[in-house]
Parts: sequence; C-alpha cells; structure tokens
Amino acid sequence: QARALRHLILRHPPGYAQRTLAYFMALGHYDAQIRRLRRHLAERRRVLQSAIDAEGLFSHSAAHFGGTSFWVSGPDWLDSRILAKRAMQDGVLIEAGDVFFGRGTSPLNYFRLSYSAIPAERIPEGIAQLGACMRKLKL
Repeated sequence: QARALRHLILRHPPGYAQRTLAYFMALGHYDAQIRRLRRHLAERRRVLQSAIDAEGLFSHSAAHFGGTSFWVSGPDWLDSRILAKRAMQDGVLIEAGDVFFGRGTSPLNYFRLSYSAIPAERIPEGIAQLGACMRKLKL
C-alpha cells in the first residue's frame, strides 16, 4: 500500500523544478558548474597525491584522473577500523575498507580517503596527522 501511495505522490518532479533546471542548463550554468567542479577536484587530487607521497606510509591504487577518493593500502599490521576511530579523534576522517570486501575475506589494512569535501589547503595537514596516528598505532 505504501508503494502505491508513493507512486501517486512521486510520479514526477514538480513542473516548476523541471522548468528551473531546464533554464539552468539552457543558460550554460550546468556545464560551467561541471567545469568548475572538475578543476577543484583535480587540484584536491593533486594535493592529496603529493601529501601521500610525502608521508611515505601509504600505497594506493587510483586512476590518474577523475573520482573523489583514493583507495589506500596501509602496512600489513594495520587495522583500518582502529585507525579510523583514532584518526577521528584528531579530526581526520577515513573510511575503513573492510566493508567493501566479502565476509570473511576482508583485509583490514585498506581504507578510503575522500577529497571532495575538504579544502585543498587542509589536505597535507590531515595526511600528516593520519601518518602520525599510524605511527602511534605501531608502537
């Protein structure tokens, strides 16, 4: 019954919203926004890449363009779930990677670093803090 009601309520977006979006796109604002976003993300990606290389604790796999995050492999001894909790106390947020693997096969040293929601100038400091947190965990 709820699905039937949802269908009646959300049949399509309201006309005024469709019209506003159509004007936004027709005037070229959408394309301009995408270009701006691409530039910002590319800069953040470059800064994150440099910070990761400078810290020297991580290996990562990522395409050389696009995306909004890096997939990082920490040292074999690392439990990224613990790292995520400790790093959060320092204001650095990462996503533990075990949830991206099948049950029972989860390597614990993988994590994801996103760069879409942080200013580029804060990235090096965050990576340095993350590296310091990892060094503390090793002790």
